[in-house]
Amino acid sequence: MASIRQETLISPDVTAPIREIRQYARSEYRREFGKIARGKTVQKVLRRLYRDPGPVHRPIRWTSERQRRAYFATNGFGRGIPTRRTGELQRAWHAELDGDQILIVNNDPAASYVQGDDQQQFHADTGYETVQNVVADYLVEFEDAAIDGWYDVVTRLEKRAR
Repeated sequence: MASIRQETLISPDVTAPIREIRQYARSEYRREFGKIARGKTVQKVLRRLYRDPGPVHRPIRWTSERQRRAYFATNGFGRGIPTRRTGELQRAWHAELDGDQILIVNNDPAASYVQGDDQQQFHADTGYETVQNVVADYLVEFEDAAIDGWYDVVTRLEKRAR
């Protein structure tokens, strides 16, 4: 099973000028994007993904009868019935910097089924948010932070050139 890697998908209109600066001031660029990757917007995203939604919403809406039978046949997919949350899935969320994008990543094998593209209906019913929806809610803030970072780098470069 693969991990979840959700890009922030900052508009190319925003990232193109930033890429131009990268050619001239690679360390400045990395520092500014590093600030964004550790910044307030990323922390807001991670806080929402870390959130425990509370008790299971009943009745459980299984994706299929086969899934329901498998759960009971494997003793809660090996975790016991009822399955108890450990918090490991939420704690596995983190941000990574990848060129012009900030990735919100979770390497837990269950993440895709709980908060990713393959989210099971009963996880949605319980209140788990998908990473795609959470990142989309903050996209404007990510773009604003990228523009501010670009401005800061340009300003520093101009001061040095004088």
